Amino acid sequence: IDFLGGKVQAGSKLALEPVAASARAYVTFINNLRADLFDVMVENLGRSGQVTKEEARLIATYVNAATGRADLKALNEKAAALNTVFFAPRYVASRFQYLAMPLYLLGSKDSIRVKKLIAKEYARTFTGAAVFIASLTALSYLAYLASGDDDEKPSLEINPLSADFFKPKIGETRIDPLAGLAQVIVFSSRMLSFHTKSSETGKIKRFYEGGPYETTHGSEAWRFMRTKLAPVPGAAVTAMSGMKDVVGDPVTPAGLVGGLFVPISLGE
Repeated sequence: IDFLGGKVQAGSKLALEPVAASARAYVTFINNLRADLFDVMVENLGRSGQVTKEEARLIATYVNAATGRADLKALNEKAAALNTVFFAPRYVASRFQYLAMPLYLLGSKDSIRVKKLIAKEYARTFTGAAVFIASLTALSYLAYLASGDDDEKPSLEINPLSADFFKPKIGETRIDPLAGLAQVIVFSSRMLSFHTKSSETGKIKRFYEGGPYETTHGSEAWRFMRTKLAPVPGAAVTAMSGMKDVVGDPVTPAGLVGGLFVPISLGE
């Protein structure tokens, strides 16, 4: 059963070896995590860790989706090529698959005991996220009351139409504990409801309302795709968009080129 993943081809040039070595380290770590999670879930089923082939395959599918490795079906062999256009396409697809999995499991004929096990994993995950968000928001508010600094006033957006959905906000700092799920929830909510909410003004706007900057399903889909572009294609799109980035902020040529080479931590 192939629930592990990530083939790494070391570069033939010495200059590429540190990159290849770090890639191998990352793949080894995440594969070990996937294997451990699979083993724990199998053990939790009882029956001395005995599962059928189909039960093991279902658990493996969940493990992959939960850890950011979606099954792209016919495109699995093209994943490396997709990486040149999109940033971690399998990870992005896994966020959709992870959220949709409970829906298609409900009507499936898969093992009841495995479906119950997966349901418990979802409950643990979202309970943990809720506790983290609530605790952080409460502690931040207590710190704000103690300091009295309005610039550090915390807030929490609960409307899934806003880009700040479930992201504790402290001043201008946003903390996202949902591992890429928030963006998918916001995108899906907007596409299904025909509405969007500005994270700046708080106003809710309906798709296709008049004006030069009206939001449509096409523009919303393009905006989401643009945030998932790989660095080089993303920079090219920015250059062709009047030197404005994905959120509409102006970018200088030096900043655009520098962003391709300067690590985020150093840039910050």
